[in-house]
Amino acid sequence: MKVALSLKQFLILTIAIFIVAYISIIMSEALKNYASTGADWVSALIQALGNVTGGIIGGIVAYLVAAFQIQRQTEIQHQEHIKGVITKLKLIRHELKDNLAILETVIPYSTEQNYLIKATFDDIWKCSLGYLYVSDKLIEKLDAAYRKIVLLKLIKEDEVNDDLVEGTKKLVCDAMNLIDIEIKECEKKITK
Repeated sequence: MKVALSLKQFLILTIAIFIVAYISIIMSEALKNYASTGADWVSALIQALGNVTGGIIGGIVAYLVAAFQIQRQTEIQHQEHIKGVITKLKLIRHELKDNLAILETVIPYSTEQNYLIKATFDDIWKCSLGYLYVSDKLIEKLDAAYRKIVLLKLIKEDEVNDDLVEGTKKLVCDAMNLIDIEIKECEKKITK
């Protein structure tokens, strides 16, 4: 396991080491002076030096461990979020595949097939869109594809034609391709 120190953490650690060294030198000099007098409080001075040095070193270690744990927990949460985005993108891709299959079924279009368009298009993507942190290009393409799908669902059956169905099909295919690219990018972030 590799622990990377930021510049700020390195500076804090360096300053703390210098403070400990400075206090140790001063305490050592004081100890040497007090030892030459032969007083009984030399052992108390040694204990104080050990307590101060141990406290500072313990504080530094605790700071580094806490910083590492917070950084690691943040990375884990970020990866879990990316995994959630991947799952939602796969769900949207599956929905788009279903929509594409419906569109392919109704080409060439006839008004008798309009019930397929009205009855089977799903809107799962609407539930997931607020939780997706993906490229603007993908969001724009998904929005365009679903607007066309909604248009197909809302307009009268005699207003639907092959060009509208083909245009919608192309938008759905483009959105699916962008989703595949986005999923690959997200998977790269997880494996790093």
